[in-house]
Amino acid sequence: AKRVQEKLAAVGQPAEMTIAPSLSLDAAQQHFVCAVVNTSKYCSETTGQLEESIVKAMEGEHGGKVDMSPIQEEFQAVVTSGMKVLVAALESRIAPSLSAMAKIKWDAMEELGEDTSPYMLEVAAKAREMMPQLGEALLPLYVKFFCDKFVQSFVPRLIGSIYRCKRIGEVGAQQMQADVGTLKATLLELPTLGQASATAMYTKLVTKEVAAAEQVLKLVQTPEDMLEETVQEMDRNGISIDLQKILELKGLKKADTERLIEAYNLMQSSASEGGKKIKKMLNLAGGQSLLNF
Repeated sequence: AKRVQEKLAAVGQPAEMTIAPSLSLDAAQQHFVCAVVNTSKYCSETTGQLEESIVKAMEGEHGGKVDMSPIQEEFQAVVTSGMKVLVAALESRIAPSLSAMAKIKWDAMEELGEDTSPYMLEVAAKAREMMPQLGEALLPLYVKFFCDKFVQSFVPRLIGSIYRCKRIGEVGAQQMQADVGTLKATLLELPTLGQASATAMYTKLVTKEVAAAEQVLKLVQTPEDMLEETVQEMDRNGISIDLQKILELKGLKKADTERLIEAYNLMQSSASEGGKKIKKMLNLAGGQSLLNF
């Protein structure tokens, strides 16, 4: 198992976790990784069957001493490593599209586009291209495993790319929402494209992960007089947000952002006192154009 694992490509993960890993696989290398996954699964199952046969062949207490589970676990670890390589390969192919997204002047948009943005069309195309290949090479069980891990890994990176945009205007946020809608539809189709069935759990996973990106864009569009209420609602629903980055996307100055962050932190520790303070600041914003975006 160790020799097989050593043959898998190394995944280069940047220190910044919101940036996609660096990994390039051509068609032959991708097929090899799939073969490693399938072979390791077979070896794990065969090792378990071998253990049962040995136990039956041995008599008395000696049979109870036979334990090949460590070997099975080693082969399962190879399976997991192989799947990580495949997920990283797709993320690496998509990374240039996310880089292009961060360079778009989202604050300068005046009209909502009639279609999905080119960068998101590229993301969808890369995913759609890879899934049939995996469907031909992997068992449906591992196609589903791949889809789960890709969604859990990619969507947070997408949110990281949203945060890296310098500023997002209202129309820009609306366009992003349309793009995220295209992404959600694509993610829901991935298992089927890979010759596997999409389960209710997978649909729930996609909905939950994508909702995090949708909430970020919702906050970017939220007027200042409704920001407090919206943030409190998200807190009650257990939704984690990076308020500082949200305020930066809205175009606030550093000093104004720091004051609102302080009020937000107080609101979390003391709903009554913090809520009053942030409300007061937001009321002042009406006269001082604190939230100018």
